[in-house]
Amino acid sequence: MAQGLPHLVKDINSGPPVDRGISSLYQVGERIYFFGSESSHGSELWTSDGTPTGTRLVKDLKPGTSLSGIGMVGQVNGILLFYVADADVKGLWRSDGTAEGTFQIASPLGGNGLIQDGLYWFYAGQAEDQLWRTDGTLAGTFAVTAAPAAARAPRSSVSQPYYPPYDTPPTLKHIAGLGDDVYFATKAGRLLKSSGTSESTFDLGTPSVAILDLRPAGSWISTFCDSWDWRAFRGNEFVKLVETQTWSDARDAGGWADLHFVALLNSTTYRWWLWSSDGTPAGTKPLKQLPYAAKAPTAFAVRGQKLYFVADDERLGAEPWVSDGSPEGTHLLKDINRGEYGSQVSGFHQLGNEVYFSANDGKQRRLWRTDGSLKGTKPLAGQAKGLNVSSISITHQDDSLYFPAVKNGYFGLWQHNVATRKSSELTRLGAGTGNALQTSSDYGDFHIVPFGDSAVFLAGDGRNNTLYISDGTAAGTLPLETVPRNSWGWSATDHLVLGDQILFLNKEKSRLRRRTLHVSDGSARSAKLIPGIPAKTYPAYLTDMVRSGEWAYLMGDREIWASRGDAPGTFSLFKSDSIVSTSLVAGPGGAFFQTTDRSLWNADAESGQVARVRDGSSWLYKPEHLHQLGNLLLFTDNHDLWRSDGTNQGTSKIKALGDGYLSGFTVSGDFLWFTVGYELWRSDGTEAGTFAVATFGIGIGELGAGLENSVFFSGWDENHGWELWTSDGTPEGTRLLKDIAPGSARSSSPGSFALVGDTIYFAAEDGIHGRELWKSDGSEAGTFMVADLTGDSGSSSPMRLARVGEQLFFDATTVQTGREIFAMDVSADLQSQ
Repeated sequence: MAQGLPHLVKDINSGPPVDRGISSLYQVGERIYFFGSESSHGSELWTSDGTPTGTRLVKDLKPGTSLSGIGMVGQVNGILLFYVADADVKGLWRSDGTAEGTFQIASPLGGNGLIQDGLYWFYAGQAEDQLWRTDGTLAGTFAVTAAPAAARAPRSSVSQPYYPPYDTPPTLKHIAGLGDDVYFATKAGRLLKSSGTSESTFDLGTPSVAILDLRPAGSWISTFCDSWDWRAFRGNEFVKLVETQTWSDARDAGGWADLHFVALLNSTTYRWWLWSSDGTPAGTKPLKQLPYAAKAPTAFAVRGQKLYFVADDERLGAEPWVSDGSPEGTHLLKDINRGEYGSQVSGFHQLGNEVYFSANDGKQRRLWRTDGSLKGTKPLAGQAKGLNVSSISITHQDDSLYFPAVKNGYFGLWQHNVATRKSSELTRLGAGTGNALQTSSDYGDFHIVPFGDSAVFLAGDGRNNTLYISDGTAAGTLPLETVPRNSWGWSATDHLVLGDQILFLNKEKSRLRRRTLHVSDGSARSAKLIPGIPAKTYPAYLTDMVRSGEWAYLMGDREIWASRGDAPGTFSLFKSDSIVSTSLVAGPGGAFFQTTDRSLWNADAESGQVARVRDGSSWLYKPEHLHQLGNLLLFTDNHDLWRSDGTNQGTSKIKALGDGYLSGFTVSGDFLWFTVGYELWRSDGTEAGTFAVATFGIGIGELGAGLENSVFFSGWDENHGWELWTSDGTPEGTRLLKDIAPGSARSSSPGSFALVGDTIYFAAEDGIHGRELWKSDGSEAGTFMVADLTGDSGSSSPMRLARVGEQLFFDATTVQTGREIFAMDVSADLQSQ
């Protein structure tokens, strides 16, 4: 074993990936673009030329896996436009398919605008009252107007529509093209007109109606005003299209030529209707009442001179509909999946004279084709056997359709050639490497727990979550449980070490799925129910388990149990309907829990006694943030810090903490550290020893135990962003340890701290290597990256760091393995103590 270098313990789940994804397929010229997500890079921009070798990552926009909020905009002049909402790289981006040709062209997002005549128009600014335009170049991207002064109440103050159950508000647009001009409605209530330059941009003043929504409709603009008043705008006036307004919600559906469609919710009957208009009152008419009021029609797409959409029916479910603009030509296209669940259609896309979409027929999700008629709607011929198409967009290049799909459990980008009727896989994101562990650090109360010189942890093989033990080698990594045959979803929870035994909760095989207490001596497949205690003896719902001294305490269904791992030492301590089910915590002399009257109780298995520590009338609120510090239990009541030795007379208030948000409670050395708003606090359990140490600009992140009564944490200041700080409990001893990602534009966001001897290990992102494993001896020079497990700008994102003997265990992600357990020799750090 190479000292100081992390190594994979064992690839426990070598099956299909579980956290990959493909979204927003879009064609520009001869290339397909999409957002692809895999474990080491997260969601990033990918491209394909239709071949496996030509399907690749375009650029890692933000090193690591934390990039969020990306979406397609469209194309101008052969350039792809997309937006990124992530704070670190927020703005409007462009790409020509190369890394060097992919860059940010505007800091505003610009995700809801208008593409017209080689320009993309969008609105931005803090109040979204600036009108911008871009031709896809830096030089051609600028604001054509500054935000005008407010002249009337903003749009947000107008009356809000009624949204029926299970529905979501529509996306409103405030920009539309008419001829060579663009019209823009500001939040301040004014109307602007522009031809693309500051000189050709004019403020037309405040219309007589409050504009909610603008949509281009040929020679007119379809406009919804206050209270969903539908009007036509032709550049000089707003013409009311329907004299008597009887609806409470609307959905734009697009159109062709001068014909425009909208779906309107009748405010009396609460039924959706499809309407059409040519921009005149005489040419505005209802086409058909849609079947189901509870859900609005969705997925509107104009293909040729037909409107396709999805409507939900209480009997048929969500199925495809079509309209040619006439009442008789507006109808259900096909009931693909018979029954109330529907076929969940998505992705209407035109290739030649036909429209393609994905739908679930009750057996699998496949590609379908239609010419707009019932007879001409059928599954696409030649699809690969066993292929399940994902329910997102479809695009094409030449005679080939591109879509994400799953086959044999593997997720990837697929191509189907309509002419040759052949399907082929272009890429698998993650190459089929499964995750043994979830990528989130919030995995119940599960951690990597030391058991002698081995580590105990929960891992999944793709079917079940099983408790494993590992000595740091592949041969020594073994399951503690025998999973029943034909089991799926088997899962252990809450494990701890009690002397020479491992105790954990698991779901029994019976119909009741009762959670029962198991015990293991640490050998392979040794886990079993505690001998002598039948499964039916346990409460139906054991949910939590903590350790105090030589006892494990369990929270059951309105019941507190205790166990020392054998039948005589496993029994019910206390039963009451008023027990708060999520309140169990270890403390001095036993376990503490709460009842619904806010009383705090102490359960002592050694004596078999359960005593009320403090009556609920003593608190302003219920006790929270309970932590053991030596022989004391420290906790908060609203914004007061309290202490208790487990007795009524030994329970008293320490100090008022102020009004800030309380978080980050961490025991390091002889102190409890926590944050109150933007302040770092420390307490030794006395009033004099409880005080604010330092204040930070916008906050304090994760805290971790440090050296010699110190604490490490992620702190923020305006010059460095979120970086690695340390404190010894004094203002002068609270300092920035290292600016790992230099400058204020990027942050390393350190976290997942673990103390090993006189060294702290943690995860951080330097802006070059992604989020990787780091270590520090408390000095700037002694703070450095341990290893780059991905070998590029992707992130392995180490979490759940735990020292076990002379090894450091943690879980991390690589493209080759997925998320698995890694270990490294840290004996040198221990010898240097």
